[in-house]
Amino acid sequence: MENVAEIPLFPLGTVLFPNQLLPLHVFEERYKLMIAECLRDDLPFGVVLIKQGREVGYGAVPFAIGTTARIAEVQRLDQGRMNLRCIGQRPFRMVETLQERPYMRCRIQYLDHRLGAEEEMGALVDSVKERFEQHLDILSRLSDRERVKLDLDLDPQALSYVVGSILAVQMPEKQALLEEPLARERLQREAALLARENSTLQTFIYLRAQQKQDPPGPGDLQRRISSN
Repeated sequence: MENVAEIPLFPLGTVLFPNQLLPLHVFEERYKLMIAECLRDDLPFGVVLIKQGREVGYGAVPFAIGTTARIAEVQRLDQGRMNLRCIGQRPFRMVETLQERPYMRCRIQYLDHRLGAEEEMGALVDSVKERFEQHLDILSRLSDRERVKLDLDLDPQALSYVVGSILAVQMPEKQALLEEPLARERLQREAALLARENSTLQTFIYLRAQQKQDPPGPGDLQRRISSN
């Protein structure tokens, strides 16, 4: 099998896209060991969304497709804990689980994300950019946070990763975006999701204004705002 590697896995409650930032706080002993070995050998690790189970403790069952992460910065804390800044690299599919103790290792096959048909790609990119800008405005208003300023002058593949990372939808929908091999199809899905979410979140704003209520509760909003 071509393009195969063995890497340690870090199952998490988030989806990592290529070229996107992932902050991590490492405190479990098995992951302290894993990160120490990655730093020692200058190796990446795989980030996979948990399908069943929990991040803390054992027994997490991950989705089969994830993204490798490179450790960009390390802040060492007491008791061996660490704060990390990691960058997503390459998408992969899990082929075989090799070890579950003290942490999971897996044989993976790297995936080839391609552009897809280029017909009317410019119009699609413009539509996604416009809806995404609206999305960022709405999230800023709902969360009372400063508007995120991003350079969206990107190629279609890179744009699809940025939008997928920040788009305020449930994690299984983000996972489906990561699993899409063609940037064109990913952007089409994102355009539809942005239209849906912008309409839904605008309704939150309208209700707050009409009824003079507080913003949506942290639980309601947090489910729609990515941790990435």
